[in-house]
Amino acid sequence: MAIHGLISQLPPPYYEAVKKIWSDLDRRFGIKFVWQNPIPHFSWQIAEKHDINALVPLLESFSKEHKPFFIETQGLAHFDGEETVLFIKIVPEKQVVEMHEELWRILLPHSQTVSTLYSPKTWTPHITLASEGLTEATMREIKQFLAPEPFLWRMRVDNILLASQSSEDSFDVSHRFQLGKGLIAQDKIIKENNKGA
Repeated sequence: MAIHGLISQLPPPYYEAVKKIWSDLDRRFGIKFVWQNPIPHFSWQIAEKHDINALVPLLESFSKEHKPFFIETQGLAHFDGEETVLFIKIVPEKQVVEMHEELWRILLPHSQTVSTLYSPKTWTPHITLASEGLTEATMREIKQFLAPEPFLWRMRVDNILLASQSSEDSFDVSHRFQLGKGLIAQDKIIKENNKGA
């Protein structure tokens, strides 16, 4: 089953910091990220399918109308459910919440089988660190391992990406929008640029 998401890529040095954590958790605890070869990000919405032809012009207008902004993180937390998810909390400041609500309205008519976890009533902005194979014991060990880092980050967000995973070894970004500018890259160009990321 394909997974499609609207995400924002983290800037350096936080991009590299999250990549290192993923690598450390895999090496030390055997914990792998749910998407293979992903880019460090946070998600605005997840669905089984997007009508790309409809969404691209809407996201083009949205990204031109909105300027880059800052987010702050506030330590580690986790979701409990069918699978436990360990993540870095993003502070749900007013601007972030309002942007999410607007994006939700734009995306919903052009998305199929949307995850309700990303609806305005339930969305918790976060950066996922681990989401498969976590037990209570492993969670305690990982939190102890990560304890030296308080995860009080402040970072500039200047992009919105349409991403998808159609197989275990495939994570693709089809369109990259830059806030304040609009659509800046798509398809083949993006795949070539991300090879060295």
